[in-house]
Amino acid sequence: MRKELNTPRKYGEQVAKYLKETSLSTADLAQMTKSNTDNVRAIIRGDVSLTLAKMIKIADLFGITYYEFADPNFPIPAYDRLPEKTKVVILRRKKIGTPTRDYRALLAKNLDKLIQEAEVNVPTTSAILLGKMDKQLETRNPSEITNLLRKPPRNKFIVPLTKIGAQQVFIVKDYLEKYQELTEDEIRALINKSK
Repeated sequence: MRKELNTPRKYGEQVAKYLKETSLSTADLAQMTKSNTDNVRAIIRGDVSLTLAKMIKIADLFGITYYEFADPNFPIPAYDRLPEKTKVVILRRKKIGTPTRDYRALLAKNLDKLIQEAEVNVPTTSAILLGKMDKQLETRNPSEITNLLRKPPRNKFIVPLTKIGAQQVFIVKDYLEKYQELTEDEIRALINKSK
């Protein structure tokens, strides 16, 4: 009985191992199995039981049987032995790279810290906010901050003020009226002063 309870987790470990070895992402596997990334992540965590059909579908992507795939001692097939459709996806993934995922939510945590420190009580841009964050985040893209500011819960109290060039200028909603009447040059001067 105990072995049965661990089966989904063990299978999930195999899925993670195969993805890592072939440089495929959870999104790639989701696309190839006509699933979604949440389902693939749940499989990897062992949170869902799989049907035999799903196990066969996943194993087929690597050109092996489902029981070979489930066997942790069975060697992962070499690239040249993989089905063509899988090779195409692997080549595409290598070309575009592996997406980085902020599992510790460092970007969001740093952004929330700056909001608490009143950095968004005056007009500011995502690039300026990024410059004030932890050095670990210096390679991140300011557009990621823009996305966080545009989505709940932050978009309930932080709003766009204007756009200067390609950059959106944000402000806490409570301070919007104070800066709404300023010209673009005045807002630019305020932003340059806060850098």
